[in-house]
Amino acid sequence: AAAGIGGGPGRWAVGRFGGRTIEVLDDDPYVLLDAPGTGWGAVGRYAGAQGVAVDDPVRQVAAATWVLRTRRARDGDIAIDTDDLVDGVAGMLGTDAQCAADAVRRAGDIGPLAAWAPPDDPAGVLYALPSDATAEADIAKAIRRLDDEHRPRRITDDEMRAVDPELTPEQREAVRTAFADAVSVVTGGPGTGKTRTVATMLACAAAAGQQVALCAPTGRAAKRLEELT
Repeated sequence: AAAGIGGGPGRWAVGRFGGRTIEVLDDDPYVLLDAPGTGWGAVGRYAGAQGVAVDDPVRQVAAATWVLRTRRARDGDIAIDTDDLVDGVAGMLGTDAQCAADAVRRAGDIGPLAAWAPPDDPAGVLYALPSDATAEADIAKAIRRLDDEHRPRRITDDEMRAVDPELTPEQREAVRTAFADAVSVVTGGPGTGKTRTVATMLACAAAAGQQVALCAPTGRAAKRLEELT
């Protein structure tokens, strides 16, 4: 243990970097932020003990990445716009906006963060972790592929009433959308009728001779989905 860094992060580093551990930590002690149970304060103290200056680019890039990661965990957003990220970095480092903006730009240039401009707002640059940016791009490609291959089908009110005559207008619209569009999302709080809506979708698909596949993220959820539908 050194400067507040316990044995756990040390073992994590050895497990990840092996014989290169000392070399890697000398080059960038902020890699310890990836270790379970570590935070900015403890790693910052360790980095200071290793001689990393407060204005070191390594520290600045780490701050930009850490702000994005903590915001992602707190809010669930995988991307942050430039101004929001710069404000967060300035607050963490206790520096001015220009220094924080340089840190964000450097993180995007050398790779810890991925920067891109949304098609609907070319002037607004967003930052995300590279793995998240790749996943987002892959999802977009998959949705475009599904949309290209989709054959829309019109579901009538009579077809839905034959399955469930008590569906609300919103539920009927959800069923129509599911068949008309390649991808749709059914959302709502508990008790709003999501399961009933999905059951109607399945019944309409079965009546049309279509095959349906259902999946859930856990075995328990899959069993519950099977029971309800």
